[in-house]
Formats: sequence, structure tokens, C-alpha cells
Amino acid sequence: MTITSIYVVGPSSTGKTTLCEALFKHFTAEPQSRSSRSDRRRVLPHIISEVARKVMRERQFTRDDVGTLEMQQAILEAQEKAEGGALAFLASSAPTTEKVLLSDRCTIDALVYTRKFVSEDAYKTLCETSEFQKALQRYRGERGKGNDGAHVLFILTLPVAEWLIDDGIRKADEPEAVLEEFRYVLNDLEIPFVELGRETMELGRRVEWVVSKARLDVSMSNGGMSHRLG
Repeated sequence: MTITSIYVVGPSSTGKTTLCEALFKHFTAEPQSRSSRSDRRRVLPHIISEVARKVMRERQFTRDDVGTLEMQQAILEAQEKAEGGALAFLASSAPTTEKVLLSDRCTIDALVYTRKFVSEDAYKTLCETSEFQKALQRYRGERGKGNDGAHVLFILTLPVAEWLIDDGIRKADEPEAVLEEFRYVLNDLEIPFVELGRETMELGRRVEWVVSKARLDVSMSNGGMSHRLG
């Protein structure tokens, strides 16, 4: 079965991790009735998160290194490895299982922070790397060697003033300016995306909104689980 990939990107402290974790719980929630549990069609989600934190810890980068190509390239390469590994795992799982990749950030983040805090030339250099070109093919849902195409949804989370905190990882200032960089990069790379902002702040509604946008719904029908993937 085709894998549905959901990439959640955006400035720091805009609810990305919270949303991905809530989506994971949504897809793994147990039905209420015993008959539902026996008849349900299983959904297998896989979540990727904290890649940048791991890279910074292992490579001893600090927030002062955000404006260096070395740090951003290391994050991009680690993120691409994590995404490729997750998709390989999902592809090798049971063929009758519905599969969903939930990615808290992606390689696009490294490009955004490179363009804003390093330089335009450095941004172009990262765009041309083999690691990113593999990721870009997936992000566009294109078919190619080792890639059978996929349903892909990019969600750009917008700043909400009440949520903005310093996460100690990326520069927390100028969230609106960082948002504009995300918009620029996604458009520059011809990656379709949808925006999620303060008009939908309640977590349950956010989950429903994403599921609807992804055209993937798991719901009760005839005493069991029915799956709709448009």
C-alpha cells in the first residue's frame, strides 16, 4: 500500500511536536468495542522527531552555530537518513497495513535556516546535494528509483503569540521572518503546502484538520474500521 507522508514544518514553538504526537495517538487509538478491535483495519504510523537536537548533542553544536553551513548540512544529512530509514521500515511492513509517516520537521528546515542565517549561496549549495535531491523527489510525490510515489502533505505551522517560547535550539527571534523564509523555500522548490494557524488552536480540531487535508480517515463503519484515502 502507498505510504501517506505528513511533514510538519514551521518556525520554533508553533505546535509541530505536539501535533505530530497527537496524530500518532490518533492513528494508534484502540476502538471502544471488542468487535471493533477484531475487525479494525490496522494503521501503522511512524514518527520522526528531535533529529536536530540529537545532531547538536552528538556534534556538540550550540545555538551559536545555527548560522553555519556545517551545522545545517549535518542536520540535513541526519534528517534525510532518518526519513529514508522510516520509509524503508514502513515499506517492509505488512502489505495490508495502512502506513503513515509523521515527520516533526524535515530537511527543508536546514535549507530555511541556511538561507536566513548563512547565505543565499550556501542555500543553493545544500539544495544541490544528493541527500536533498533524494528528499525533494519524495516531497513532490514523484516516482523514481527506489521510490514508488506517495501521498504527501506538507503542513506549515504559523506563529501563535501565546505559544512562542525559547526552545534552546534554534534562534527564537523574528518568527514572522522565519515563516516568510519557509514560504519562500517551499515555493522556490515547488513543494505544495497548506498553512495551519491560530484559527485552529484546539488540538483535537487540529488533528481532524490534518486528517482531512491528508485525505486519510479512519472511522467506524458497519461495526469495524473503514479507511478512506482519496
